[in-house]
Amino acid sequence: MSAYLNAVTSATLNGDLCEKTSFLDDDVKGFKIGIGSQGAAYLDFSVACFPSGEEVAVTVSATGYEDLTFTVGSDGNLVTDSTDPDPGPEEPSISVPTTAPSIEKKTNSSGNTYYELKFDEADQAWVSKISRIVRNSTAEYSFEDSLDDIGIGNTCYLDKEENVVAMAFPSDLSAATYTIVISSDQSADLTLEVTIPGLFGGALSVTIKTADS
Repeated sequence: MSAYLNAVTSATLNGDLCEKTSFLDDDVKGFKIGIGSQGAAYLDFSVACFPSGEEVAVTVSATGYEDLTFTVGSDGNLVTDSTDPDPGPEEPSISVPTTAPSIEKKTNSSGNTYYELKFDEADQAWVSKISRIVRNSTAEYSFEDSLDDIGIGNTCYLDKEENVVAMAFPSDLSAATYTIVISSDQSADLTLEVTIPGLFGGALSVTIKTADS
């Protein structure tokens, strides 16, 4: 605040210039930078700046800052807008998917295996807001810039247009089931159970995990 006040160069009252001074005379319109008892700086206007019974529009100019404008009412208090600003249209509610995505094993141009989770078109708004994916409570995925960047490790790619989450999974000898928690802004989390086949077989599957399952 002190940096701003030190940069103040002028003020106008209802469009008329108010002189910056080092000493205030209550009979003359002027202002100065005041210092409070605890060292806080503030703008100090003379009494003449605000005639009784008049509403005064004040504009303060400071080098390097946008002009500050406020209005002092006829009662000597700041005029505030008593009406709440229009908050604008509400964000549409986004529902968590109730249908599990399809799952398919694929290979990108880098030669790395990944699994494509494709959600229904009705879930596109939810998919577009995905912000975090965690496997088995501890392994958090990093979002890559392209499908071909998916590699070994906890990497994934979000294709909002195709409603697809492409993810890498560990490779095991036997089939393994993982708990995947997907967080989406403006919505509750979605928890999936994904079974990845191992080298010795197993069925690829994905289901939605509920509190009762």
